[in-house]
Amino acid sequence: MPRSRPKKNTASEEHASDAMEPAAVEPEYANEVEAAAEVEEPGSAVNPSILLALSKITDNITKSLDVKVNTVLAAIREQTSQIQALATRVGDAETRISGVEDTTDVLQAKAGPRSPLPSTEAGH
Repeated sequence: MPRSRPKKNTASEEHASDAMEPAAVEPEYANEVEAAAEVEEPGSAVNPSILLALSKITDNITKSLDVKVNTVLAAIREQTSQIQALATRVGDAETRISGVEDTTDVLQAKAGPRSPLPSTEAGH
């Protein structure tokens, strides 16, 4: 009977055994994995590592959206302050124009009716 050699562990076998071991959970996500494990339905085959990955993905998406939304909000705030400054300037201009109109009305009342301007057309 021929002697058989002991089988060596191949790289694929090592990875297969690693896949069976539970993944290390980072401390900041440990509570999320525990909470997800508690919510799991009996007989559910959801792996806590998948739940952790989904949680990380969700966090990354949330952070990315927050950055983009904050950029837009900052631009909106800047535009809002510029619009408010313009509204103040327009209000001031309207007040000055109204004052000039009031003064003109008073001066016209004191001066009396105006005579028509002489015609600039010569010989027609």
